[in-house]
Amino acid sequence: MTRYKVSYTLAPDLLRRAMISWDAPQRSHAHKRRNFVLVTLFYVVLFGGVIVVMQYDILRIDILMAVIAGFAGGMALWAVIHWISSRKLMETSSDAIARQGLLHAEFDAEQVVFTPDISFGRMGWRCFDAVVAVKDATVLKAGGLVYAIPDVALPDGTTPENFTADLTRWMEDAR
Repeated sequence: MTRYKVSYTLAPDLLRRAMISWDAPQRSHAHKRRNFVLVTLFYVVLFGGVIVVMQYDILRIDILMAVIAGFAGGMALWAVIHWISSRKLMETSSDAIARQGLLHAEFDAEQVVFTPDISFGRMGWRCFDAVVAVKDATVLKAGGLVYAIPDVALPDGTTPENFTADLTRWMEDAR
């Protein structure tokens, strides 16, 4: 039976990439072109609608500018709040990574065992929702949690592709 034993220290950058990996679908060029056409069409219709409404004196230029300024201000406020909260989340996560120290992990067909310096965790494969390959790592996703395993920590002779394939097969077999 195949069993993987790895030991590594998780880098904050890898954790950040793992945390956003759920939001990184691989879109095709056709999908991107379609989205571009739809967004362009939306803006043309919106702009045309504003021009028509202004022609009938329903909307004056000062009201339009106030709406645009309010929208821009709201977007700027959202961006600042998002940036601050994301930065705080990453600082908190980085502190947790520093506390956990060296992480030992074992993977086999039955379970996953994580043993950092400060805790112990054993999970069956039914806990996991997805196995995703990202640049230089494999990420296990369990709800809102992510577990990143860097490729450099894999045992000698193990390719990231084979590792990801085994984890995916074990997860799917457990369902």
